[in-house]
Amino acid sequence: MSLTEERKRLIHPELGLLGALNAYAAELAARHATDDEIAALAEAVVAAGEAVSSIEDAGDRLRRYFAAIADASHNTLLAALCKFFTDVQIGFAVAHSTRADNGGWSRIAGALQPAREGIVEAISARDPERAALLVREYHAQAVERVLSIRRETGPEQEAFGEAPHDWLRANIVLGG
Repeated sequence: MSLTEERKRLIHPELGLLGALNAYAAELAARHATDDEIAALAEAVVAAGEAVSSIEDAGDRLRRYFAAIADASHNTLLAALCKFFTDVQIGFAVAHSTRADNGGWSRIAGALQPAREGIVEAISARDPERAALLVREYHAQAVERVLSIRRETGPEQEAFGEAPHDWLRANIVLGG
């Protein structure tokens, strides 16, 4: 297996699951969100696109954005799963971005701001199919951006050598 295939294997499953969950949450949000929830989502997407003082702050803003979508789905279990996997993915990204290529964060999360805005527009327009499609496209773009940056940094980039499952083992406690 090539290095690129190995990295894709390690990154893609987590984002794939998160993408599927968020797509369903966006679909339900477009159907069930209240006007207040749509307003909160609009505020969250603006905040996610503003300049930040740290990668941790940027991660918190992305968490709030995705939590707003999850909450607007009006599905408690789905919202909990979305928030959990968002926390895992953003936690992993923040942990690695603070150890190495800080520019990678803005090249991934920052570059996807227009896509996040499009998702909010679809939810606001009460278009569940479009909202779900845009979230799936968002996550596919995120995976491609992550892999692109990894190809540029090469195998010697130690900060991204840790597999997500190793990070999970060290940072997530289940059932305890």
